[in-house]
Amino acid sequence: MSLFDTHCHLASDDFSQTLEETLKNSAQAGVSHLTLIATELEDGRRAKKIADEYKGPLKLFPTLGLHPHDAKKFDESFAKDLKNEIQDYVAVGETGLDYHYNHSSKEEQLQSFVYHVELATEFKKPIVIHCREAVEDIYSVFKERQSQLISQPGVMHCFSENLEWAKKFLDLGFYLSFSGILTFKAAEMIREVAQSTPLDRMVIETDSPYLAPVPYRGKQNSPAYLPQTFEKLCQIRTESKALIEDTLLETSQKLYRI
Repeated sequence: MSLFDTHCHLASDDFSQTLEETLKNSAQAGVSHLTLIATELEDGRRAKKIADEYKGPLKLFPTLGLHPHDAKKFDESFAKDLKNEIQDYVAVGETGLDYHYNHSSKEEQLQSFVYHVELATEFKKPIVIHCREAVEDIYSVFKERQSQLISQPGVMHCFSENLEWAKKFLDLGFYLSFSGILTFKAAEMIREVAQSTPLDRMVIETDSPYLAPVPYRGKQNSPAYLPQTFEKLCQIRTESKALIEDTLLETSQKLYRI
């Protein structure tokens, strides 16, 4: 098995004492590639250090950006650092909008998000999008800039909207990423979207340490649990397991241009 976890936060403090074991377990579980997602500059830099220094069988790729929860930290200095360093990373993000928690104001989130979008466009990097109760505003930002977007502008991380919204983001060129939520009993709408999305336009992720799939729900998530999401996807798709595995890997590599 060769699975690509397109979104995990192994540079976070949650893995500070268990990183080596987590990487070992992930490789043994059949995971071959990991994208180490940043939520701010410091953990993005840690992600790059982890990727640079790692000598094991996994292939690790860092991103750099500011999570909407922390958008209040966005200022001219942050923007300058992000622009100066982004060439060393495979993608811009995690960025986006989160109107559920509002840890940063809507205005702060939009300012940070728009800058990330413009930076990704300038450097022709894919962008990693966090969306919670803000799908209209996120779509509007991209729709208004559609003519400037690169052909495959990025990924809607942990996609949890309905089929109508899925089609709108697919039409903009985005990939959709499905997480352990796919295994949750109440997630029929998301399974419907995963069934209907073209196989070559989807990827899978863990969002570790969050959103552990069944039967690990409620525990700290790990890339080693990605096979549970993969198996659920195979159950609801009509293609062969081998084709799904091969296509997911190829699509994930296209997403991150690696």
